[in-house]
Amino acid sequence: MSSGTFSLVPGPPSVAIDAASFAGTQIAGLLPPGFTSISLLCLDVAARVKEAPVPIVQAAYARAARDLCKRSMWLKRNITNQVLTINQPAYNFGSDPNLEVIGIEAGQIQQQNLTWINLRPGDPDNFDPNMKTDLPTYYSYVPEGSVLFYPTPNAAYLSAMELTVQTSLNATAIPNDLVSKFNIYIEEGAMWHLYMMDKEEWANMPLAMEAKQNFFEGVGMARSWKDKANQQGSVRATPRPFIAR
Repeated sequence: MSSGTFSLVPGPPSVAIDAASFAGTQIAGLLPPGFTSISLLCLDVAARVKEAPVPIVQAAYARAARDLCKRSMWLKRNITNQVLTINQPAYNFGSDPNLEVIGIEAGQIQQQNLTWINLRPGDPDNFDPNMKTDLPTYYSYVPEGSVLFYPTPNAAYLSAMELTVQTSLNATAIPNDLVSKFNIYIEEGAMWHLYMMDKEEWANMPLAMEAKQNFFEGVGMARSWKDKANQQGSVRATPRPFIAR
């Protein structure tokens, strides 16, 4: 199936969890959207694992940041609203030098009367291929980095999506909102990877296990915050809209 293309170009971090400031809306005074170079972020790790060459330390930091994102599904980005194409159900999210799409948190479609409706996640195996074109009411994330709308759009509807992302394999910079909350745990993840290199002079299994435990503490914290923001588990609070208008 051919697909259209959305531009990833991530918007502001999805930092808010209350109805007064919707997900994807950057609150004035909080950390501005942007990135910090891995070459700066890994300096502390490099100082603690002195024997490791700087490029290897940088790669370990990048791997740890990616690992935390993947395990926690915490990092979110909204993309610029995109117009769907008539008779085109599938779209990919394009590319970004530092981020990759790994899931869809929520989606909305603007009806022709200009009101927005929430899309529901669906299983493409259950989508009827003979269904006539209509207003999409479901979306499905399709690895890697694509989305399928169902039914196939019968008009040029405006869509909005909040995505779950992770840092890319070749990232040279890390999102500031990820750094501000989890830098200490990403550092621990980097040291875990470094100390596990058993053929290197800096390998140290006891320190690797300690760093691993600290890293997974950060993963658990990120998962907890994500669940709280999404009103999952036993949290009792007013649910938030997913997509900012």
